[in-house]
Amino acid sequence: MNSSIVKRLGAIALIIAGLLLAVLTPAGDDSGLWRNIGVGLLIAGTVWLIRQPSAPVDASVEREETKPITLAQSPILWLPIIIIVVALSAWLVN
Repeated sequence: MNSSIVKRLGAIALIIAGLLLAVLTPAGDDSGLWRNIGVGLLIAGTVWLIRQPSAPVDASVEREETKPITLAQSPILWLPIIIIVVALSAWLVN
């Protein structure tokens, strides 16, 4: 398996683990600690995923013309918003 694919899957797994810890914390006295660890894992996985190099594009292959996505469809816009909402909700529930 390609090393870059493994790194991307690892980053996505870290994001999912962070989301699960931030949202589904165990009940008890240390629930705030688990939420903070989950948010930390979520942020670390997101930074790791963003820092991955993009795959090179083969210029010899012709692709169909597609319309460019708008800013509202861009994951670059929505990913930080989702992270902020999850972090704030975890902080406010504390």
